[in-house]
Amino acid sequence: MKKVLKQVENIPGGGYFSLLKDKLGTINKTNLKVRLKVVISTILVGLFIVLISTSYALWTVSIEKNNNLNIVAGVLNYELTSPELNGNKQVVVPANSEKLVNVTLKSLNAIDSDYSVYYQGSLPNGVTIMYDE
Repeated sequence: MKKVLKQVENIPGGGYFSLLKDKLGTINKTNLKVRLKVVISTILVGLFIVLISTSYALWTVSIEKNNNLNIVAGVLNYELTSPELNGNKQVVVPANSEKLVNVTLKSLNAIDSDYSVYYQGSLPNGVTIMYDE
């Protein structure tokens, strides 16, 4: 230790603290360069992974669209009946009134099937349609 201190005392410009400051400055600059390289490398690897996974996802979607398999089980037919329906299968509701319409949906198919009922088209303001199973 005494030998080191004697060498430090002989350094022109301030001695031990000046040497320590110079060494720390060099270490900090080196650490900063290493950290910057690590951050840039991490970002580049991350971008590469995102690029590869996106390309693979787009490729699989294009393959699925080109080689998809459509199975048609047949044409399913249903009969919709109600005393409130007119000849065009429409219900007329007077303005500012409510109307409950009971509809019967009958399957004309030889097999059992599941179905959904929905309204298609735009409704006038103030008109709501509700379904009860």
